[in-house]
Amino acid sequence: MYRRIADGTFPVPRSLGPNTVRWLQSDIDAWIKSLPPSRVPASASAED
Repeated sequence: MYRRIADGTFPVPRSLGPNTVRWLQSDIDAWIKSLPPSRVPASASAED
């Protein structure tokens, strides 16, 4: 995951403190929608 963040293929996390990061749900949703159809997990595509 952190390799993908570094190469720009996964959303950048937001820092909440010295040892805590989180991702925005909207960033993750946009990332999922950007995946080719064969890469989207069935549970993610069922929510649309």
